[in-house]
Amino acid sequence: MSAPQVILEGKYVTRQSYFNGQHYNGWKNRKENYIQADDYELWMIIENGPHISVRITDDGKIVPKKPHEFDSDDFRRMKKNARAKKLLYFGLSPDEYTRISECESTKEIWNALRVAHEGTNQVKVSGLIINGGSCINEASNTLIDKLQIPIKKHPTAYFLK
Repeated sequence: MSAPQVILEGKYVTRQSYFNGQHYNGWKNRKENYIQADDYELWMIIENGPHISVRITDDGKIVPKKPHEFDSDDFRRMKKNARAKKLLYFGLSPDEYTRISECESTKEIWNALRVAHEGTNQVKVSGLIINGGSCINEASNTLIDKLQIPIKKHPTAYFLK
């Protein structure tokens, strides 16, 4: 895997970076900084999920507003939701777009990209257990114990000394 290209003299720094599935960590950092510098409220929408316009009914329940009940503040917030989604959609390769095209919110999109390229916390921990310098696969041993799978010792097992 080659190193990501650096910004050379004369390159645009105000244009969003293109993501084709390579160099995720660098792209993620640039994308976060780009969005935060443009409008920090958009970044909060990506991190926390979209604003949903709600109202309180006569019996005290909180329910989503119907479109005919929206006021100018609701429309402003919906525009922010759409703008945050646009910032994540544009600049993705067709393969990356396909990966997130079923996501409904910006939080779902960001998490789908993160999980696809970083893995979940469970995957990261099991990777550390499996690849942490030990010859014993602790994740497999734990799974075998939990599933109560009977094991037999190999008659001529190989051991490292």
